[in-house]
Amino acid sequence: MSNDNTMLVEKLKRDLIRSTRANDRLKKELDRAQRALSAFEQGQQQLNLTIQQVGELAQHSGYNVNYSDIDKNEREQLVCVADGPRGGLNDDDGKPIHFSHIMWFEEIPEEGCIGLGEELPDPPPARLLKPIQLKRKLFQFDNSGEWMDRSQALYAECSTQAHNIIALDACGVVCRTWAQVSGAKESNSFPITVYELEG
Repeated sequence: MSNDNTMLVEKLKRDLIRSTRANDRLKKELDRAQRALSAFEQGQQQLNLTIQQVGELAQHSGYNVNYSDIDKNEREQLVCVADGPRGGLNDDDGKPIHFSHIMWFEEIPEEGCIGLGEELPDPPPARLLKPIQLKRKLFQFDNSGEWMDRSQALYAECSTQAHNIIALDACGVVCRTWAQVSGAKESNSFPITVYELEG
């Protein structure tokens, strides 16, 4: 066999090995993504937040968030958080590992998911889903000015504990902060109606 042919065969072998390794990595990541995306089918809860909203959560928790490296479009990408699947996530050796919660990016599930928090020794307990049930309407705000002028007094006078109250805009989005009320103004989703919850 000529030297050129030998070099070509060696190159093809290296390419095949690289391709096989890449395929193995992709299979592992897809497996992680499929486990994450099937979380809700196992009776688990899921929450989708934009990167902007994740940053706001961090800010409300006292952290400083620097958005200078994140453009506006990236801030609208969804981060999905779900209860950890009972079957766990597979680590690089194919061994299941368990977390209370997992997260992944909605636009790129093929990148896989990661566990949030400390690794658990056992699968997380199954959680029964309890849908929100509204008991009665308390009051509503037809614009942001009404919210500014009347919200504090109305919440104080309604004699319902804060954990039993939910405020929803006309699109069904929960409104808890001034930023969300401002968002309702921008998206034209007033009125914001405040309800007492059952239970």
